[in-house]
Amino acid sequence: MLTSWMLYSCNSDRNWECEGNCYTGYGIKRWDDGGYEKGNWTNGDLIGKGEQFFGTTSQFAGDKYVGGFDESGYNGYGIYNGKAGDFVYKGMWKNGKTDGHGKSAFGSRSSNPGWYYDGDWVQGKRTGHGILFMGTIGSHSGIKYIGTFLNDNMQGSGTYIWPDSSRYIGRFLDDYFEGEAKFIFSDGFVYTGNWHRGYNQEFLKVLDEHSKKAKDRDSILMKFFYRKDQ
Repeated sequence: MLTSWMLYSCNSDRNWECEGNCYTGYGIKRWDDGGYEKGNWTNGDLIGKGEQFFGTTSQFAGDKYVGGFDESGYNGYGIYNGKAGDFVYKGMWKNGKTDGHGKSAFGSRSSNPGWYYDGDWVQGKRTGHGILFMGTIGSHSGIKYIGTFLNDNMQGSGTYIWPDSSRYIGRFLDDYFEGEAKFIFSDGFVYTGNWHRGYNQEFLKVLDEHSKKAKDRDSILMKFFYRKDQ
């Protein structure tokens, strides 16, 4: 999942031409691969609100950014549309990286369709409090996490919610359930126990017993906890 950006760079190494003033004033730099940068320039840097489009020879071909710039690149509020990755980020930037509050969302053509993260970023990584929705396909489809992050991982206190409303409420470490936590089943039954690296043998026994009584009510949990990728 793409979570980190530092994208402010030349569209390509090829020649460009300027319309207007691309040193101090308003101007548009146009590369011969179709890329461009436009806005107000100060000493050769885009400053303030501007726009950048990546041309065909760039590794970010087809991507577009509209928002704030300073000498370090993207700065302040901006919107980045990633064409190849089929994602959009709307939020704050600092030193060319996502930093502050922002939301990234992935479209149907991406490798993570339906995923989104809405929350805090530090130096291009999910860090702080946020909401992560895990898309529409795969073993994590429909799952939502609300809690704290560190360096792109779920870490600290949080709630992990399945589509049937079952939820794990407790601690996380490096994306794993970790420590004492409460698990609430969709029918309200509560289990409390300890987890390590996402594993709890006692919970699996409880889940098996509960599933027998609940008939098909725990089907989502059974598929998740007994999936092949564990």
